[in-house]
Amino acid sequence: MEALTAEQVAQVVTFLAPGFAARLVYTARFRQREPGEFTILVSSVVASLPLVAVTNAVARRVGIAHTTVTALPYVALLLGVSVLVGYLVALLRGWPMTRNILGRLGLAYQPEESIYAQTMLALPPGAAVTIEFTDGRKLSGTPRIGPGLAGEEIEELCLTHPAWWDPASQRWREDGAGGAVIVPLKQIFTVTLDRDPT
Repeated sequence: MEALTAEQVAQVVTFLAPGFAARLVYTARFRQREPGEFTILVSSVVASLPLVAVTNAVARRVGIAHTTVTALPYVALLLGVSVLVGYLVALLRGWPMTRNILGRLGLAYQPEESIYAQTMLALPPGAAVTIEFTDGRKLSGTPRIGPGLAGEEIEELCLTHPAWWDPASQRWREDGAGGAVIVPLKQIFTVTLDRDPT
């Protein structure tokens, strides 16, 4: 059995690396549980085929004559196109219009894995939420940091611009609340948003 040459190994990598790079960029925006190795392999190959075709077309237009996997300009272009496509697909998938169109087509799946990431992290910077604790206390603030994936180890939520509800005066009090409050998720009874995030 003959050993593979460096050129042959590089050609195999060419049909894996672009799809893998695009997937990494996409999942940096929409984190997901890591699929099995076979799924990663197949999805990388499937995504790499059009990426290689697009890169070859772009290489001809920009004057890269050597479209071999050992030519540094071609490899840089191939990885650059892959990263750009992964970013653009994530950007397009996150647009409300895309979500609405897919919803009308019956594809209600959202790329974010947790309800937290789908709602609170997608709110505009000034949006406020009201948290009611299991002991009845209420806290208002802007969600900034929290769990993104279901089953993650993060068990806290960070709110900035906090204000505590004072039942005696029936008013929100910001004095003494600090600049941010970290709330253990186990102590939260409900979270009320000030707008519909969908």
